[in-house]
Amino acid sequence: MGTTPAMALNNVAADYCKLGNYTKSIELNKKCIEIRGRLLGNNHPDYAMSIGNLALVYMELGDYERSLELNTECLKIRENCFGMGHPDYAVSINNIAMLYYYLGNYSKSIDLNRKCLKIY
Repeated sequence: MGTTPAMALNNVAADYCKLGNYTKSIELNKKCIEIRGRLLGNNHPDYAMSIGNLALVYMELGDYERSLELNTECLKIRENCFGMGHPDYAVSINNIAMLYYYLGNYSKSIDLNRKCLKIY
């Protein structure tokens, strides 16, 4: 079966987010996370990607604390899967840096962006 249904759900969830239907996007992203967790386990890169996608929806909603929680979970999974020198790990750091920027913690945002640059 693979994760094709989860991939399709992920794409539709992204579409709903772009349309501003965040409730539907969250619902579909959570379903995608559930499917990928069941099929792949919760320490798989695709599971991490789904967590990160849900985090982006919460960021769009301005729920930066919830987004930060999810992005931190995504970062930990990517660190376990790829290590701290991988571009996907850097993407997670960048997402967290952006959240700190929105939260007004500019020094933390700068520190994380510098870390991200070193990885790239």
